[in-house]
Amino acid sequence: MPIFGIYAFLAAIVFNLKFFQGDLWNRLSNVNFFLLSCVVAGIFWGYAAWIARQYYKMRSEYGERLHLSYFGYAVTPVLLFHMGAVWCLASVTSDTVGIMKDYMTDYFPTLLFLVVGYATLLLFRPEYALGSSLLKIGNTDERVLEAPVPVNLDAHIDLYSLFSYLLVSGGMGPKFSGTAIRFFDIVFIESYSKEQYVILSDGERMFGGDIFDQLKQRGLDPWMLKISKNYYINTMLIFYPIKPRSRKLKLQPEVYENMLTKVSQDKIDKLREIGPGMKNTIVEDFLANKNRMVHKGWDDFIPLR
Repeated sequence: MPIFGIYAFLAAIVFNLKFFQGDLWNRLSNVNFFLLSCVVAGIFWGYAAWIARQYYKMRSEYGERLHLSYFGYAVTPVLLFHMGAVWCLASVTSDTVGIMKDYMTDYFPTLLFLVVGYATLLLFRPEYALGSSLLKIGNTDERVLEAPVPVNLDAHIDLYSLFSYLLVSGGMGPKFSGTAIRFFDIVFIESYSKEQYVILSDGERMFGGDIFDQLKQRGLDPWMLKISKNYYINTMLIFYPIKPRSRKLKLQPEVYENMLTKVSQDKIDKLREIGPGMKNTIVEDFLANKNRMVHKGWDDFIPLR
């Protein structure tokens, strides 16, 4: 994440170079220029987060073939918001139109280049999406596996960024310890009256034994949300935020793609549907209680016996 701050600050410097007169060195050494660049860097950080969110949203729906509306949803709101904010600031002066014309000439082309360029970059280098911590998606190389394991998730990580943090910390699996599977790799539990099965992050289906008893002993059972008659989903692996009262949940793109190695798209789509007879607010109810959830145990190995 810190490298994103560096990128945003450098982009802000390029963007703000025309705010002061004089030669290049005098502008770069000006304290006001530095402070202004910090503010603009924070704004650009917000824009990058919005674009990354739209990228993951579209990717979860369309996979690798992103819908053309991705650019519309990702870029247009940023440009409209930015120019609207500039207009509001310019409107308190006596030369609003003149300031807007100068801004459109001097700064808007750079803003357009940065915003469209970043949105385009994610199509080819999704690891640069803000929120993935520059993780190479789908590639659990040694640098990812050696990332430090979090100690106190509750103090730092919100549910909406929990998956990215856990993925960086532990990498994509599934990972086994003998016959035990890491909880983070259990996507679904398929439950019947006398037996249970787990469906893992690579799509493999395995006998689950007393999986619910094992999760309850560790306090992990609240994370498994019942969404249909026979299926539970690991809410750590849901793509957030979700549409209110949605009947089909989205999986994190990395999980969805990993499952496709062994399960068809139609099967995955069926698994993530909220079944008939289930209340419309089950996920909303879960989110309402998320602050009481303990964000630990994701790397516990659950015996399947």
